[in-house]
Amino acid sequence: MKQSNGSDGRPPATHGDKAFLRGFGASLVIASAITAAFNVVINPLGYYPTHVLPPLVWATRDTKVELMKASGPAEAIVLGSSRSMKIAPRDIAREAHVGSAFNATVDGARVEDDAAMLAFAAEDLKWPLREVVLGLDIEAFHNHVGVDTRNAGCSELRAQLPIAIRAEVFEEAAYAAVSAAMTRESLHALSLFRSGTSEPPMRFDADGFLRVGTFDLSMKPITPAQYALATSFDAFTGLDERRKDMLESIAATADRHGMRVHAFITPLHSGYREYLEQTRGFAELRRATVALLESIAQRHPSVTWRDFTDARSFGGDDSLFYDVQHVNADAAALIVRALFSGVSGARRDPPDPPPGLARD
Repeated sequence: MKQSNGSDGRPPATHGDKAFLRGFGASLVIASAITAAFNVVINPLGYYPTHVLPPLVWATRDTKVELMKASGPAEAIVLGSSRSMKIAPRDIAREAHVGSAFNATVDGARVEDDAAMLAFAAEDLKWPLREVVLGLDIEAFHNHVGVDTRNAGCSELRAQLPIAIRAEVFEEAAYAAVSAAMTRESLHALSLFRSGTSEPPMRFDADGFLRVGTFDLSMKPITPAQYALATSFDAFTGLDERRKDMLESIAATADRHGMRVHAFITPLHSGYREYLEQTRGFAELRRATVALLESIAQRHPSVTWRDFTDARSFGGDDSLFYDVQHVNADAAALIVRALFSGVSGARRDPPDPPPGLARD
């Protein structure tokens, strides 16, 4: 029987074993460093400040920040996600009776993105903002989706986020840099670049208006088969408390700078809305969002809100949708007109909620 000198019954490690482990550990460190460097340089998902190749996803945060730096100060700003990118600043300027406006919406925006963009415009750029149009997707309050890691690559917006959120963004970006998934995306981006294949074009005007976007190019008849393809409500069970606080911070920023906030819940195609009500608990999520906006408006006289989930509420219909979530420029113009209807160019009293959505 073999004798063991180890306290756990195993033979003690030899010099060769230790050398192997040291070499293996060093190899892992080197491989991870090379992988991270490769992914950061290629930056396929826009997580890092490098821009050697075109990203595989929209890089609207960087784009909008650069456009804002280049433009003159605006008196009105549009915040929100890609669902509000077709709101024309010229319509805002006309309805709000201001000299200029800018559409600062970014794709996939959550409430923290809106708060960061507003702070960047008001605090860093010192824009003399008077009016804020805030398009709120109900999913902007998602309680099981993290902060968009693309904020890590945009220093101007990252600086406006709370320290705890910034730490989360950096952690996610660091983990992604050494992941196999990011490496696959980097190789895909490199392959597209070498083959001369480009992603669908995206073009913004100087005032931030989306002139050409991917949903413009892929417009097709909306069918029930498309409902399950939109996954933004998956695992969404309630409004995230921290994101509710971020909405409060937007209202506080508006109070501090003398702005008026015209918030609205973004519209959804009626068939998709019915699908969500049957499969994702949408009615309760909508009810919670309405209650939150009502509560914010009661505490902050600078805030008014409208529920435009149903396109008929602003004079539109299902024919004005590119897909189940995005409306076209005609619908966006109707939204602006409805938002600024009433005394002094702003609606001061929130509308009656739709049937079944009684206020608390």
